[in-house]
Amino acid sequence: MKKLAILFALAAIVFNSCSTDFDVTADYEETLVVYGLMDASKDTQYIRISRGYISEDRSALEIAQEADSIYFLANQLNVYIERVSDGAKLQFLEDRSLVKDSGIFARSPHLIYVLVDSLDEDETYRLRVEDTVTGKVLTATTAMVKEFRLRQPSDFLQLQFTTSLVSALPNGTPQPVDVTFESAENGKVYDVALRFHYREWEGAVIGPGELKYLEYLFAQNVLAAATSGSTAPVSAKYVGQELLSLLGNSLSKNPNITREPLELPIEYIYYSGAEPFYDLLRSSQGQSGITALEATPIFTNIDGGYGLFSSRYSKNRPEVGITDDSKDSLACGRFTRELNFRVDINTSCQ
Repeated sequence: MKKLAILFALAAIVFNSCSTDFDVTADYEETLVVYGLMDASKDTQYIRISRGYISEDRSALEIAQEADSIYFLANQLNVYIERVSDGAKLQFLEDRSLVKDSGIFARSPHLIYVLVDSLDEDETYRLRVEDTVTGKVLTATTAMVKEFRLRQPSDFLQLQFTTSLVSALPNGTPQPVDVTFESAENGKVYDVALRFHYREWEGAVIGPGELKYLEYLFAQNVLAAATSGSTAPVSAKYVGQELLSLLGNSLSKNPNITREPLELPIEYIYYSGAEPFYDLLRSSQGQSGITALEATPIFTNIDGGYGLFSSRYSKNRPEVGITDDSKDSLACGRFTRELNFRVDINTSCQ
């Protein structure tokens, strides 16, 4: 029986730092596979392009470690986007300097196509990839996800991570933190992450310490609420103790390490993805569902290849504070008391 190994060395260029795998089976031929999310909030754009193929006698895991098998030759591809309104071209250049995260695919060289330029959120862009060896041409088009307005929590609100506010709630249920914002034009699906920023010293507490953060992705694939108005709200919730628990499970309990939260340690990061990205998620769920009785068509919006060319918009709200009760819980609470967090208040630590 043939071993079919379709390789797509795709990395999610940070729609919440997650990866998306495209699984496609087809007759043998060199196939272009694209992953690109254009972002009007950034001044640099990235596209990943790799090769997919069938192997009759080698496993996908084996071949994935060979860079020559998954990447195109230097200067083999001509990659650019066009503004649909006037046809102006923006050229992507090859970049092999970026460091790839560990994984099943070859780490070096790691080929990415890069455009150092910001994009107009009011524009529509057409991708064109030309293979100078085979003559194949790949195209795709995307409208841009636009900026959106944040609502809660506000940047002047101090967040409460303890259970002291829950006496009126049944069974001591922790008080959730509400995170709301307006949906973006052309945005369909949303992720929200929280970063907790702190300093760390190993050994003597001398100097400013090393700046670090822990990221907590608490909302994924959220849709905007149905509304008759022009701007639909998006809402997510998390419990502050979930962050404390994550800190306790993620950071080393080393008595020689001292930590200290920044004065305003919380940063929220919001991501909005366009409808093609949502369609990809639904297609992936349909493929992997345990009740699925037959394969569904693989999602792609690429003409002449496979993959995803779409857009997103990312936004952040930095420097949000936490209450004194939360600082006390950070220093003395059951989740984090062994992490040696020092805080700027008198604590109840015994």
